[in-house]
Amino acid sequence: MQPIPQGPSEPESRASLRPAPTRSRLVGGLATLVAVCGMAVVVGSQSGHATEVNGSGGNGPGVPHADTQSSAAPIVLWPALEVSPHAALGSGSGGAISPGSHAPTLPLSATPSMQRPAGVPGGPATSAGVSPAPQRPAPSVVAVPDVAFLGDSFTQAGGASQPIYGWTGLVCAHFNWTQHNFGEGGTGYTTAGGNVADDTYPERVPFVAAVGPSIVVVSGGMNDEAKSTDAEFVQAVTATYQELRRRLPQAQIVGVNPFWDADVPPDRLATMASEIATAVRGVNGVYLDIGDPLLGHPEYISADGVHPNNAGYAALAAAFIQAYSAH
Repeated sequence: MQPIPQGPSEPESRASLRPAPTRSRLVGGLATLVAVCGMAVVVGSQSGHATEVNGSGGNGPGVPHADTQSSAAPIVLWPALEVSPHAALGSGSGGAISPGSHAPTLPLSATPSMQRPAGVPGGPATSAGVSPAPQRPAPSVVAVPDVAFLGDSFTQAGGASQPIYGWTGLVCAHFNWTQHNFGEGGTGYTTAGGNVADDTYPERVPFVAAVGPSIVVVSGGMNDEAKSTDAEFVQAVTATYQELRRRLPQAQIVGVNPFWDADVPPDRLATMASEIATAVRGVNGVYLDIGDPLLGHPEYISADGVHPNNAGYAALAAAFIQAYSAH
């Protein structure tokens, strides 16, 4: 076979003028490989100076980060950018990762999008040699109900060592509720206390509605038992629940049977409980009969002889939790 003619060789003078590759030229073509939502991105560096995208020092400018809220799980706004420990050599405009293979280039202004990561059904195709980013489950946000308690000194935790040990505080801790306590000693559906603010239940409804609760729990009746007639009691009970429904049409309204101490309750208390049940159900509310948790337990009563102590309030809370969970 005849040898293939070769073209004229490059003049020695021109070859000698071409500079050999130097380290500075290679550094000038240094590229940074960044993993953004599972995509391989090569960002060229014209000057050869290192630019921190989002290293171990924290989030860089313009890079969304994880935010947290009190008593709630962290809410991840965007996946953070991670700098690859490997660099690619190439031209100043974003060169090859290895001889014969190239990766797409994106401008520095490119930011992560909300589209599905590569490799996930419905998302972009996975680039060769690049693994898709792991899926992060969407955080679940659970709303904490605002609950208002309207009642007497039992609602106010009279006799407990601290208000948090009252039955309303224990119930809120169990259900993870935010409490708004409108308990006032000596009050009831028909009776007002000794202070100006200690109005009857119907008169305190506007203050309850003002906090916008999603649940309202009304309890009491002990102070009404000896201070009102049946007609007066029925009228006040009906007004209480009707006004609550008018002002809070979307709220859950809960009525509880009247509490008593460790002694046997008077006969009228059962009649009052029935009248409360009728009024609550008349506004599509929930009536809870939690029984008489304090009956026959003098050890549940505080030194004043009337109000429960911490153990007594724990018994009331347990009875309410059981009844509410089963309704």
